[in-house]
Amino acid sequence: MLRLLSVAAAVALTVAQVPQGGSPRSFTEAVPGPTNTEAPPKQDIAALIAEDSSNKTRKDEVGGMRIGVLVEVNAALADFTTDALADGTTIHRLAVHSAGALGMGVNFDKFQLPEGAQLFVYSADKAVVRGAFTAWNHKPTGDFAVTPVPGDTLIVEVVVPASAAGEPITVVVGTVVHHYVGTRLTGSQGATHPAVKDARARRGFGDSGSCNVNTACPLAAKFEKEALGIAMILTGSGARLCSGSMINNVEQDGKQYFLTADHCGAAGSGATSWIVIFNYATAGCANPATEPSTADSAQGMRLMSANGNSDFGLLEVVERLPAAYNVYLNGFDASADNSFGEPFSLSHPSGDVRKAASFGGMAAPSGYFNPGDTHWLIAEWDEGVTEGGSSGSPIFDTLGHIRGQLHGGYAACDYLYVDYYGRLSKSWDFGTGNTNQLANILDPQRTGTRVVDGGGLSAIQAAYAAKSLNKGTIAH
Repeated sequence: MLRLLSVAAAVALTVAQVPQGGSPRSFTEAVPGPTNTEAPPKQDIAALIAEDSSNKTRKDEVGGMRIGVLVEVNAALADFTTDALADGTTIHRLAVHSAGALGMGVNFDKFQLPEGAQLFVYSADKAVVRGAFTAWNHKPTGDFAVTPVPGDTLIVEVVVPASAAGEPITVVVGTVVHHYVGTRLTGSQGATHPAVKDARARRGFGDSGSCNVNTACPLAAKFEKEALGIAMILTGSGARLCSGSMINNVEQDGKQYFLTADHCGAAGSGATSWIVIFNYATAGCANPATEPSTADSAQGMRLMSANGNSDFGLLEVVERLPAAYNVYLNGFDASADNSFGEPFSLSHPSGDVRKAASFGGMAAPSGYFNPGDTHWLIAEWDEGVTEGGSSGSPIFDTLGHIRGQLHGGYAACDYLYVDYYGRLSKSWDFGTGNTNQLANILDPQRTGTRVVDGGGLSAIQAAYAAKSLNKGTIAH
């Protein structure tokens, strides 16, 4: 959520994309460490901090303290150390060292593996491993991002079995993310470069205001299913950015559509490398001493439509979400009602675990800090609140239907008033093209349906597959 008076911090996550399991082959083979090392120039952290301090956040921008800087590498597979094993397997490894980094993420400009090959990214001490990533993780854009590992050295390992020898393979390490602000990664808990003084730069787990309410508390009991559709957005540079929700469609075909705010950068080039984190929540009502798992994640987004008028961004999650995530496609109501009662919020304020907020009054039409009716005004919160990082999160009615997504406002624990959500009814048929309205995507046959219930992703996909199969059988 955008703050008018404060800056929303950005914090790295300890997650991976949808991994296929396993461990690097070099861990069990008698092979030497990689001899090929890329060592980018040492970063001037003091200069970066000075630059950060000079930046100001406007109310119509996504706030956030920079926590890392992109460093050029541009290393192709030919630059890796290569070892051949007795069974015909080939191991390619590259070490990337960025002096003084607290953690390092990696962005691949090109990522194309043959069937059977695996890619891993891990810390120098082998304590933190991301992967395996395989042909299953390919993206239409060809790029790929992997979230940080602790320390100032990471290893990229590509394992190619004999069965895939000679098959086309392309791996290009484009950039690494040198983290100089505390990343909460294993091995650097709370660590921050000495030049960083602003405590806001360390927001993340446990950093939302004390008035926030975990979704495991009684307040959110009626929205247990809906909460399974909420996700936190992580950028390719390793920062906790915004929130959003999976959303169903009129066809009920199980497409993995994700609703968030346009101002989060949904229409920007960086959104293709976003990572969404599901089920980042506490097991009980009380705040735990240790951070819950951030493992249920997926990387890669495809823009479907976006519009700044009501501040919505609709994307599609490219990677197929595993059934084990138990993801829920939330229903929606895009009817032209002039109000609805008892609005309910689910989001990740300040990049923290999933939280809930409720208001016992009415959501009323409003402009965004101006006259108009493009948004819902939530006058105040009775329990819980939203904060920086909540932007893009849905507002629900009592039936569990999404009515809009969070644009911004004043609300915080010390001032529980005024939040604005872009209205789905305004996003529905704004303009005439596929790229600036919801109707052409969520109701492609233009049936006129504006109210759709939610359902479990796996159940909806299975039902649609069975329906399609029956149609095919009848046709023959």
